[in-house]
Amino acid sequence: MENGKIYWSREVATLLGIGDSTLRKWCLELEKAGYAFVRDENDKRAFFDKDVLALRDMQILIRKGITLENAAISLQTRLKQKEQAAIVLSGLEDNSRSDQAFTKTDLIAKNEFLEYQQAFFEQLEFQLLPKIRNEIKQELELKFEEKITRLERLLQDSVERRDALLMDTLRKIQEETQRQIATAQETKKKRFWGLF
Repeated sequence: MENGKIYWSREVATLLGIGDSTLRKWCLELEKAGYAFVRDENDKRAFFDKDVLALRDMQILIRKGITLENAAISLQTRLKQKEQAAIVLSGLEDNSRSDQAFTKTDLIAKNEFLEYQQAFFEQLEFQLLPKIRNEIKQELELKFEEKITRLERLLQDSVERRDALLMDTLRKIQEETQRQIATAQETKKKRFWGLF
């Protein structure tokens, strides 16, 4: 059983500044990635300090633009690495306290752990890199489409302003031409009647 203060969903959501439904989604995604929360007899999650810290780390990853799924996988990977490192370190401390040299079995186990960790990182890289590349590509395409749309709007506005200015200029020219024609006709009439 865990030690420390127990928090319930509403308290954790308040601490993180998120809604209950968001917390539920995050927890489900973490559980899908292999994280285990303690549950009470009513199957409600009980959160301990380590869980709150894990969720805060997840919140940071999400704010950096990492998808919920990738944030959960990354966080669970990091937590497993810490856990495995703690096991190795505790083994080292036990051996150093007893002043015993490493046995061949200890060295083989540590070597297997390092090989497992290396394979795990390679697998994680293999799984996450295409997803991250795809997300970046989609984001760039979206930004490109937004820029194209904005440029099309600017072009359309420019064309509309040009057309409005052109029509205004044509109207003024037409009015001036009609005024000049009217003035010329008045002048002709005055000359014509001036002869009599």
